[in-house]
Amino acid sequence: MKTESLAFLPANKTVVQGILSPLAIALGVALPHVFHLVGLGPVFLPMFLPLVLVAMTMELPFILLVAITTPLISLATTGLPQQGTAILIAFQLSFLGLCGWFLLTRRKMNYFWAIVGAVMAERVVSFIAGFAFPSLVSSSAVIASYPGIIFLLAASIVLMKIYDR
Repeated sequence: MKTESLAFLPANKTVVQGILSPLAIALGVALPHVFHLVGLGPVFLPMFLPLVLVAMTMELPFILLVAITTPLISLATTGLPQQGTAILIAFQLSFLGLCGWFLLTRRKMNYFWAIVGAVMAERVVSFIAGFAFPSLVSSSAVIASYPGIIFLLAASIVLMKIYDR
C-alpha cells in the first residue's frame, strides 16, 4: 500500500482538489438520504464515508472544507441533520479528517491503519464527549453506531484498494 497521498494527482493538485471537494460534499449530502430511505441512516454514518476518502487523498485545507461544509450544506438544503447535530457532525468530521490526514502524512501509516486509527479516535472522542456534554452528544448513539463503524472501515478500505490500483 502507498503511504503517500495525492500520488495520482497531476502537477496542479490544488485545482483537482478544488474540483473534487464539491463532489465529495455532494456525495456527503446525498448518501445520508439514500441510507435513510431504507432506515439505515444514523446507524451506518453515511456522511462520514466521503470524508474518510477525502482525508486519505487530499490536503488538509480541502479535508477541513469538506468536513465543515458537508453537514452545514445538508442542513441548509434539506433541513437535516438538525442544527445542533449538524454543528456536532462538522466537528466530528473535522476531527476524523484531521486524524486521518495526520496518521497518513505525518506518521506515514498505510491507508488501512490510518483509516482504522482515525475512525477509532473519532469514535472514542465522541463517546467521551457524550459524558462531558450529554445535551449535545448521546453516548448511547455513539455505541449504537458501531455497525456503521464496521461498514465505514470496510467500505473505506475497499475503496482505497480500488484507488491504489
